[in-house]
Amino acid sequence: MFAIQAEYSVSVHAAGDVALAHEASAACGGCHTGQGLPMRVNADGTVAQAAPDAVDGPAPINCRTCHEIHQTYTSADWAFTTIAPVTLISTGDTFDAGKGNLCAECHQARTAMPDTTQATYTVTSTHWGPHHGPQANMVLGVGGYTGTSSTAPSPSFHYSLTDDACVTCHMGEADGKEAGGHTWIPNVANCLACHSDATDFDIDGEQTAIQGMLDQVKALLVDQGMLTASNNNPVPGTYDSVKAAALYNFLYVDQDRSLGVHNPGYTKTLLQAALDALQ
Repeated sequence: MFAIQAEYSVSVHAAGDVALAHEASAACGGCHTGQGLPMRVNADGTVAQAAPDAVDGPAPINCRTCHEIHQTYTSADWAFTTIAPVTLISTGDTFDAGKGNLCAECHQARTAMPDTTQATYTVTSTHWGPHHGPQANMVLGVGGYTGTSSTAPSPSFHYSLTDDACVTCHMGEADGKEAGGHTWIPNVANCLACHSDATDFDIDGEQTAIQGMLDQVKALLVDQGMLTASNNNPVPGTYDSVKAAALYNFLYVDQDRSLGVHNPGYTKTLLQAALDALQ
């Protein structure tokens, strides 16, 4: 227990900010507070998209968010809050990856991409986009603008060849407080079963190539006044719908934060579609 607490202390979950009022609202509190996910689990085991009420006395994400702590006072208390398959909010696709379903409840896009059949699209806020956590969508290979690509989006091998997806890769054997376990920091050692010669996450140079494409898309978006250079925020305005979709793709890849590790083929498809739309 002490080791788990030490690992958790360096995680991003432990650093969650619940000080702002909107973090505890019914819409946001379902993921941004410790009580939110348990509040969303219905009596039949299904999970609602939002909490039924605003969260009273919000706490940071903690053990009780993901585990049935102090419910029965037996070993059943280590059970997960839910591992039911997840219907993704922005696309309606089903994410079903065992224990990884618990992660997907919050780590998914909240907003759908622009409708490119319309002439224009209005970006209404500097916080517009998939909403900072589209990892489940990326792993599943859905929800982005693929342009004229003839390659159908497909789930990542990290989804199709593992039992628990996110948990398999992010919660391997802990290396103290450095990686693995409840740090949720991926450990390169955990990759060796499939990538025997891996020394970092830039396997076959994929991350380097994707960073280069991401930089190109950003430069074009900044030059066209659609993105701020300093903090990667979208600039509100009405744009050609295909260019708005390119902006969405940039935010999707940037906010996924894996530089392609979650789904390299799909990531490159999204960035190439964005480049084609902006050039």
